Amino acid sequence: MSAIDTAARVAARRLLSRLRGGQLIVVEKGREERYGTSGDITARLEVREPGMWRRAISGGGVGFGEAYIDGMWDSPDMVAVLRILARNIDRLNRLMRNPLTRLRGL
Repeated sequence: MSAIDTAARVAARRLLSRLRGGQLIVVEKGREERYGTSGDITARLEVREPGMWRRAISGGGVGFGEAYIDGMWDSPDMVAVLRILARNIDRLNRLMRNPLTRLRGL
């Protein structure tokens, strides 16, 4: 994994740690990590390529969607993944506007 992909994964994990209104289980290389709070939604996101993190951080929602189209991640219930992210869109957007995250494209 490249240094950029590693940094993007760290940034994404920080964002995901702030999820509310559901729980997102991220599976990467057989390892599960849980983000968010117990609620009425539990979703599973399976990372197939570590470059997915860079795509999602640098491209936001569009990058996340393009990463899905390119097979970089999958989910048995994509609607649940999108519902959790939609519930947190204001929080995620506010964090992404942080001046340090503007460097994400680098």
